[in-house]
Amino acid sequence: MLLVLIFVTLFSCSKDTDLFYQSIEDEIVENIEEETVEEDTDEDSEENGDEDDPINDGEGGDTDSDLPTDNVVSSDLKAFPTAEGFGKNVTGGRGGKVYTVTNLNKNGPGSFVEALEASGPRIIVFAVGGTIELDYEDQVYVRNGDLTIAGQTAPANSGGITIKGSIRFNYTDNIILRNIRFRLGDNGWKDASGNIVGSKPSGIAYDGLELLNVSNMIIDHCSVSWSIDENFSVVDSQNITVQNCIISEALAQSVHYESSSHSMGVLINRSENVTFYNNYVAHNSERNIRAARSTFEMINNVFYDFKGAGGFSSGQNWTAIGNHWKKGATDVTSANITSYVNDSGQGHSGSIYYADNTNDIGIPFLSPKWEPYIVGAPPVDSGINAKSVDAAISYVLSNAGARYPYFDSVDQRVVQNFYSSAGKIVDSPEMSGGYPYLNKGTAEEDTDQDGMPDDWEIAMGLNPQVADDSGDLDNDGYTNIEEYINLIDMN
Repeated sequence: MLLVLIFVTLFSCSKDTDLFYQSIEDEIVENIEEETVEEDTDEDSEENGDEDDPINDGEGGDTDSDLPTDNVVSSDLKAFPTAEGFGKNVTGGRGGKVYTVTNLNKNGPGSFVEALEASGPRIIVFAVGGTIELDYEDQVYVRNGDLTIAGQTAPANSGGITIKGSIRFNYTDNIILRNIRFRLGDNGWKDASGNIVGSKPSGIAYDGLELLNVSNMIIDHCSVSWSIDENFSVVDSQNITVQNCIISEALAQSVHYESSSHSMGVLINRSENVTFYNNYVAHNSERNIRAARSTFEMINNVFYDFKGAGGFSSGQNWTAIGNHWKKGATDVTSANITSYVNDSGQGHSGSIYYADNTNDIGIPFLSPKWEPYIVGAPPVDSGINAKSVDAAISYVLSNAGARYPYFDSVDQRVVQNFYSSAGKIVDSPEMSGGYPYLNKGTAEEDTDQDGMPDDWEIAMGLNPQVADDSGDLDNDGYTNIEEYINLIDMN
């Protein structure tokens, strides 16, 4: 059945000159009667929880019915075909070693952390889905760049990849990060009396996902939630794109060393050329976005349920086009969507371009203090063609987040909250139902261990007995394994 699907897909395309489908047509006919759909054999419930649990996620589909096929020759060699913004041309681990994550262990052989901490150009793929639980008090540092992390390669019938812990990309360069969920949590929660249950309050204030002194990175289709400090931060970095992500439910009254509520969304600080595009930011009290001493663009993002909207310091250049803010259950205290913060180190300066930004709260987009700095053309412009606000809302809520191979119940709920005007800012993951069970799934056969399933290699005219991940069969600039990775979420 797989080969029938592949043949139909190839035959129906008009741009198939580089597909080599003629070379596999005879094999399709020869093997058509022999192909059967592999049934899900995952029986790992003892390690991951009861499969009948009502919050179980990631049951997925057949493991071989969604394998993508290459039907487009790229004319613009980006990090991947849908990359945009200032990070769109990074190369990541292109041409490097393939690391396959085979277990959910916090470290050791076959683990995600082992691959993160390796050196040299590398591409991380996944032969397993589920939640990877890191040591709560030991933040993982990623210092070696030239790295591609492809969460969409987890088995098609798995629940995808969730990281329970904090990861910092630190003094590194050239990274592609896609389709991973980062859900830090508080290692416990507060009971009705305010006591921490199941946790050792240590004053740790980790971000869910942190970039510090990073150059040339693109983050695409990731989900970040339940952090102790910011959900997401970019500090002292340059040429960064954050696109198609869900950033939600930073914890308020949690284990942060500050006693006051600390539900913070997004921080951009002392960074150059940052693109924030097509993201959904929901149920974060403050910093939606907070930016200081940076040059950045925010285009076609959707913000929902916040107390304070954006706070931008003086002395920076920024562009805001086609963004929307919607009120939720939380009382909005901002007088403006983008407040003015006087940065004594920068003085009263900067350049601002804003257009087609909307909100349903009835407050002005800009603080009056920004008016002297408004310019007639974007001072920060990576070349994105902005959508209308209505189109952005529809697109973002239908596409943002770690969706491949599975869109988990946490993100589903947060998206639905926008439509139903439901949900609230939370103090712990348990207030939102906790961590869902994620199916491990069953990996496709990969005889040569090059990160590409045998069936896909056969369909593309490759040899499943030879590790040819770094080759370029159609000479379009993307390596063979990049073709496979990039086409998963286009299928």
